[in-house]
Amino acid sequence: MIILKILRKKRTIKKYSVSYPLIGMSIAIAIGMMLSYYALQHYFDNSFPEESYLHLFLKMVPSIFYSLVVILTNLGFKFGAIALTNWGIKNNLKFLIKISNSNYFF
Repeated sequence: MIILKILRKKRTIKKYSVSYPLIGMSIAIAIGMMLSYYALQHYFDNSFPEESYLHLFLKMVPSIFYSLVVILTNLGFKFGAIALTNWGIKNNLKFLIKISNSNYFF
């Protein structure tokens, strides 16, 4: 009974001191990326009003860049989520290396 109370207390401390701040930071990063994308897109739309092929391509640059950044940050967030889920499991690093070498992510 005492062991269960200690485990619950450790889990609660981990949740409030590590998991929730990381979730908040992840949400803040995602919102910051989205708002900067909108600002960059607005800048490109106003900077290139002509309708030529070069201007159409340049107007798509922020969207392409945003898509690539989202893919990379999602990969980082997924590694973080796996590490938090498996926190406390022995050989956690070996598990992450095994997952990253497999086709788990793509």
